[in-house]
Amino acid sequence: MLSKNILFFFSVTRIGGAETTFIEIIKHYKSRGHICFAIAIQDLGNLNDFLTILDVPLLILNIKNINFLRTLYLYRNFIKTNKINIVFNFGLKVELFSRLFSKFFGANYIVSNIRSTDPWRRWYHTALDKLTLRNTNVWVANSFAGSESFIKREGVPKNKIKVIYNVSENSIIKIQKNGIQNKITIGILSNIKKGKGFEDLGLILKKLNDLDINTTLLIGGVDLLNGEIFNFYNQIGISHKINYMGFIKDKRSFFESIDVFVLPSYWEGLPTSILEALKYGIPVVATNVGGIPEIMSGDLENLLFFPGEVDQAVEKIQSLQDLDYYNMMIDKGSEVIATKFQNDQLLEEWNKILRYD
Repeated sequence: MLSKNILFFFSVTRIGGAETTFIEIIKHYKSRGHICFAIAIQDLGNLNDFLTILDVPLLILNIKNINFLRTLYLYRNFIKTNKINIVFNFGLKVELFSRLFSKFFGANYIVSNIRSTDPWRRWYHTALDKLTLRNTNVWVANSFAGSESFIKREGVPKNKIKVIYNVSENSIIKIQKNGIQNKITIGILSNIKKGKGFEDLGLILKKLNDLDINTTLLIGGVDLLNGEIFNFYNQIGISHKINYMGFIKDKRSFFESIDVFVLPSYWEGLPTSILEALKYGIPVVATNVGGIPEIMSGDLENLLFFPGEVDQAVEKIQSLQDLDYYNMMIDKGSEVIATKFQNDQLLEEWNKILRYD
C-alpha cells in the first residue's frame, strides 16, 4: 500500500476511550510508513503529550474564532501543505466542519466515527448531520449497537458503515489478583460527566458499606462536572471512602489498586476501559447498554445490570466474593479478549480503511 498522509481531527485534546484507541491506531499507521497529523479545536487535556512521543504534530484550530475566514484559511493551508489524503473525524462539531470543508480543500477521503448510541442528541444535531452526510465516504462504528442506532437515526445505508471494535493498549500484562473477601476496592476509569452513572456508583458504594462490606472507590478521570458529583458523595456520607486520582497516566498502577471494575453508564459505545480491565485480569460489573454486552458476552453477561438498578449492581459485586467465581470471571474475560479483541486482527481492519483507492 502506498504511504498516505492522514489527519486525525479531534474535538478536544482530553483523553478518553476514543483517544486511547486512536493513539494505538496512529502508532500502527506510522509503523506502516504512513505520515500522521492531528488537529483539535480545543486544547483541554493531555493528548499532545502522547502525540509528541509519537512525533505527530498537533494544530489547535479554533473554529469558533471570530475571524472564521482566517480559520478556514489555516485549515485549507494545512490540508494543502501537508498533502492530506484522508481525514478521520471525532466529535459532532468536528464532523460538521470537516465534512463541509475537507474535500473542498483537497482531501480525498473522509472517515466519520460512530462512538456511541448517543441518545442525548437533539433533532437539530440529527438535522445538521443529515445535511453533511454525503461528504463522508465511510463510517466506522466501534459497536454493532452504535451502528444500528446510527442507521435508524440518520438513515445511512448499512453498506457505508464498518464495525471495528476498539483497540486497547498493546503492552498490557495480566495482573495476578487474590480475590475479594470483606474488603473491596472498586474502580472506575472514566471522565466524570453526565450519563456515566457516577451518582449510582456512590449509591452502590454506600450500599456495600451498609452491608458491612468495607468498600472503597478509586476514580480515575477528569472531573467535567466541577465538583458536583463530590458534593453528592459528601451529602450521602461516603466522601471518606473515595480516592479521586484525576487523569491517570499509569493505568497499570490504577488496575493493580482495584479488585473490581464498575461502569454504571446510561449509554455507551464500546468502552476501551472495559477492554483494559479484562486484559489486566480485573472482573467487570457494568450496565447492559450500548456495545457493553458485545464485550460482556457468554458467562460475563452474569455481571451486567440495568442502568440505575443499584441493588442489582451490589448483588453482582457481592457474587465476586466467592473466590472460585471471581477467578472464573477473570478467565472468561481473558477468553473474550483472545477471541474478539485481538489488536492484530482489529488493526488489520483499520488497514483496510486506507485501501480506498
